[in-house]
Amino acid sequence: GPPLGLRPDLLELPAGWQVDDYRRLPAQDGQPDRLPVGVYDFASGERYPAAGSDGLPLSDNALVITLSGCRS
Repeated sequence: GPPLGLRPDLLELPAGWQVDDYRRLPAQDGQPDRLPVGVYDFASGERYPAAGSDGLPLSDNALVITLSGCRS
């Protein structure tokens, strides 16, 4: 979702500022700890195309990050 639950155009921050937006993700027993990450156009909700380092398109236009050692 949008950073801090706000529309990006409502975040009046100077250029170069960093927004830290922490999210708690529920663990699913028996499911691999994987997090698909994509970049979206805020206005349309469409995910932008994504490619790997080899230039080939990523499945579902998302980079899948394997999580380890993430316990609350």
